Amino acid sequence: MNELMNFRNDEFGEIRTTIIHDEPWFMLNDICRVLEINNSRQVKTRLNVKGVISNDILTKGGVQQADFINESNLYKLVFQSRKPQAEKFTEWVTSDVLPSIRKQGFYASQELSKELKAIIWLDKQQQQLTKQLEEVNGSITEFKENIPLFAIECENLNKAIKKKATDSLGGYQTKHYATVFTVAFLMQFI
Repeated sequence: MNELMNFRNDEFGEIRTTIIHDEPWFMLNDICRVLEINNSRQVKTRLNVKGVISNDILTKGGVQQADFINESNLYKLVFQSRKPQAEKFTEWVTSDVLPSIRKQGFYASQELSKELKAIIWLDKQQQQLTKQLEEVNGSITEFKENIPLFAIECENLNKAIKKKATDSLGGYQTKHYATVFTVAFLMQFI
């Protein structure tokens, strides 16, 4: 369940959004309300399927599913609308909401204090460093799992395998060892 951000505008009311894979997604019901579209399920059929997801949200009634649309589908809905508020809504989203999300990771209708900007910047830096550290740890793990053996290590490993196999057959003097040795020898000529 992703965290919801609420954008409030005196003219359009509240628009709930979430960030998924560093991209803003808008709650379809809220967009339909602003554009005075009554049937969001019907609207959903006109949108690009790849740009529509169902996501869990926390409501007063508990966790519920809500449809969210990506930025491309948001524009598609707004541009298809003939309502007068569609143009004003587009202006608000493109000039205030989206730039704020891209710059700060959230929407703020007022200028932030220097301290808050510094905290946000540090948080973004920490997130980037954490991501880089995870990538480095993954590379180290992959290297450890796929590290090549040196010749002496291969030789020691082969000796240990042969000793284990010989011991499991009862030693060099047993008929089991002789049978396996004979079969292995004959396989070379087949």
